[in-house]
Amino acid sequence: ISDDTWTITNPGTFTSGTGTVLFTKGSGTVTLTTGGDPFYHLAFNDGGGSAVYQLADPLTVNGNLAIQGGSLSTGANHAVTLQGNFTNSDIFTGNSSVITLGDTDQTLQGNTTFYTLTKTVTTARTLTLKALDNFTISNSLTLRGTSTTYRLKVESDHGTNRAHLDLLPDRVQDLAFLNTIRIDSNSGVEMNPTGSIQTDSLNWNISEATTLNWDGNAGTANWNTPANWNLGFVPRVGDTVVIPDTSLDPILFNAVTV
Repeated sequence: ISDDTWTITNPGTFTSGTGTVLFTKGSGTVTLTTGGDPFYHLAFNDGGGSAVYQLADPLTVNGNLAIQGGSLSTGANHAVTLQGNFTNSDIFTGNSSVITLGDTDQTLQGNTTFYTLTKTVTTARTLTLKALDNFTISNSLTLRGTSTTYRLKVESDHGTNRAHLDLLPDRVQDLAFLNTIRIDSNSGVEMNPTGSIQTDSLNWNISEATTLNWDGNAGTANWNTPANWNLGFVPRVGDTVVIPDTSLDPILFNAVTV
């Protein structure tokens, strides 16, 4: 498709089947309005040009999403829901959008910054990250399995080299029931999952006890706001809490144990 727009509006519908929709406009801005209708496989390739493919509403992809060439922008912070694999060979601009991964085995490939990335599974699944690629989360990261029986495995696709997964400082993490294998998070904050195990991963604390510093960066005094703590989660039983002398002291709205 080489047009400037893709627009689905009611009462019109788009039925994707199991095919691939490929956008090939080489320059300018291509606006995508899905009208809530999902794609199966979706790809973008501007052939080495300067095209920007921009969302005008939320995007759902039931298969794979591939940026082969060009820039994919989430526009005015539109959400993306993806059931298949993600490949970024050029530019992804996530703005302040939530990217939700499916309850499936998935692969992420290509250096990418996500604003909010979330994946929660109901059975044992694997999230595979391309080795040596950098995946940076600038706001919030949620990775959750269901139990110690049904963990979410997060692993590098290489038997020796690690993949890089980093959460920026003073951001929110919600991590539980994981099995991380060759994941390097040394360029971000310490990752602190509950009920988890790890193999050859860096900056992952699975002892379930750490030190948290109150910084009040959320701009509220609420103890229970994750963004008010330097590691992005509320202190748990067994953690050590450090509250410096600041102008914004924490307020407890209920009894807590640390």
